[in-house]
Amino acid sequence: MPHSVDAPKLEIEFEQFNGSYTGNAELKGSWKLGEKQGEFDIEEPLAEDGYPALVTALSQGLTSLLADIQQQAN
Repeated sequence: MPHSVDAPKLEIEFEQFNGSYTGNAELKGSWKLGEKQGEFDIEEPLAEDGYPALVTALSQGLTSLLADIQQQAN
């Protein structure tokens, strides 16, 4: 599919993408979008014990990360 504009590529590198014994989902790493770049260290609390709650918290962390990248990139 041809593109009329070359959009910058978003690169995200995770050092951590996991749950912890403290009851949080942890997302840590760096990102690059064109000439802009940054680091992130996000902790999202799990609503309850269990894998489904971890998946939900990691998803919320990703949503927060993408919102932060969008804000910093503009």
